[in-house]
Amino acid sequence: MIVTSAGENAVLTFPAGAANPTNSNDVVGLGASSITVTADGYTIAGEPLSLGGGVTVDPTVTGLNTLVFSTPMARPAGPSASTRRG
Repeated sequence: MIVTSAGENAVLTFPAGAANPTNSNDVVGLGASSITVTADGYTIAGEPLSLGGGVTVDPTVTGLNTLVFSTPMARPAGPSASTRRG
C-alpha cells in the first residue's frame, strides 16, 4: 500500500507488484479521502474506515479484489466505485 498524504486526506493506493496483497487495517478511527486499486488479487479488511471519497479500481484490472470492512461515508454516497467487467 502507498499512502500519498497524511491524515483524513490520505489517498490509499494498492499497486501492482506488491509483496503482500493481503492487508488488514488495525488502526481504529482511520480516515482516508479515497482508495485506488491498480492490480488484482488484493484482500483488504479490518477496522472500519471513514472514507471521504470513493473506491477506484483501475480499468485494466480484470481479476478479483476483496474489500471487507465497515465504511461510514464522510459525505453522501454517490457513484463512487468504477470497475471493468470483462
